[in-house]
Amino acid sequence: MILTAFCRRRQMDPQFTTIQLSGGGMTRAALVNALRERHVQTDQAAERLLQTMPVYPGERPYPIRLGLIRARDLGLSQGSTLPHIFQTAQHYGLGLVPLAAAAFLRLQWGDQPAGNVFVASPALSNQGPRGFALTKAAKQLQLHGFFASDDKPWPATTSFAFELSV
Repeated sequence: MILTAFCRRRQMDPQFTTIQLSGGGMTRAALVNALRERHVQTDQAAERLLQTMPVYPGERPYPIRLGLIRARDLGLSQGSTLPHIFQTAQHYGLGLVPLAAAAFLRLQWGDQPAGNVFVASPALSNQGPRGFALTKAAKQLQLHGFFASDDKPWPATTSFAFELSV
């Protein structure tokens, strides 16, 4: 379910799109299999994240609410670094997303508009991919791992997915 919502925690009222989905309840192998069955293209960085991210297969499925927003809609008209973007988002009540939730989002968000959405997640380590990017290009759904240092500037037009409290 996609809704439009407003976040009213500071002086600005950034508008974002809300996506509600279900996560958990799958083993790592079942999650990877589900991505393959849906013909989601992955790259080596995504495969590495899928094999190393925490997965809790014993959990019952749980609801996840994500807010999609561009950096400029957080008041960062010149863009910024990931730490600054994440910190600014937290001021609006937006949180970081568990890595596994990005894979569940890719499975359940088949009608993503063309383009990229970077899922705001904590990095597993200082080495390797930082997180997942969801892409739709030429009607093909893709899950990519992305690399970024803390000092890399991100354009203001970059779209991110943050977790909302349920």
